[in-house]
Amino acid sequence: MTKSDVEKKFPAGQVRKELRNHTALVWGGRIVGIALAVAVTWHAQTMVSLYQRMIDYVVLAFILWRIYHLDTTLVFICGKGIVISRQPMNLREQLDCLYNEDDYYVFIPYEQIMGFTEGWHELQALNHNGGIYMVKVDIQFVSYKDKMELLSEINKHHKAE
Repeated sequence: MTKSDVEKKFPAGQVRKELRNHTALVWGGRIVGIALAVAVTWHAQTMVSLYQRMIDYVVLAFILWRIYHLDTTLVFICGKGIVISRQPMNLREQLDCLYNEDDYYVFIPYEQIMGFTEGWHELQALNHNGGIYMVKVDIQFVSYKDKMELLSEINKHHKAE
């Protein structure tokens, strides 16, 4: 999802910042992924059976897909709230997320955000009726600096109320 997509799809206001996984994790993952891709490609060439080669090519496609998605934007910090990528809840959603990744971004206004769990695996928020809901997220590998910037933006909007 891009900045312009977020601004069109959600009532979040202008996008101020995008948060992604830490740069060292992204580059380390790319290096390991490329090494695995080369090894799988080499292994596929040594296989005699078409069935064994097909398995290697499926593994290769998965590795390349993961390399491509390492640098995906996980959080958009906007004027009225955040747009965050939520985790799929079941196998059907995990398969759907492969093709419709943009459908798994949700907008949460700053007023509703209570905070994050200790491991940054869930966001806690209030719904319109006063109940609490949890959004399963995957931002534990975002840099510490970006996490603190996200928290300060949330706190800034809470103090303005």
